[in-house]
Amino acid sequence: MCKKGKFLLHFLTHARLMTPNETLLHFDKIDKKKNFFIKWPKKALNHKKFKSKRKYICEQKNKFLLSIFTRFGYN
Repeated sequence: MCKKGKFLLHFLTHARLMTPNETLLHFDKIDKKKNFFIKWPKKALNHKKFKSKRKYICEQKNKFLLSIFTRFGYN
């Protein structure tokens, strides 16, 4: 996971909004379902930001953590 993702996961855990296991289980479920974390758009291949599949998945996980963040009113 990216540094940003690790920080958000750390914060959420300490804020007791979500345990690391719950968060990571959610990621695993999404990966197992072969959802958008795995299916990455062809456009992403040409995009500088998503040079690798791993980096794209990392970005999606960060977006997910940020969505939890905003849901609980932490901006």
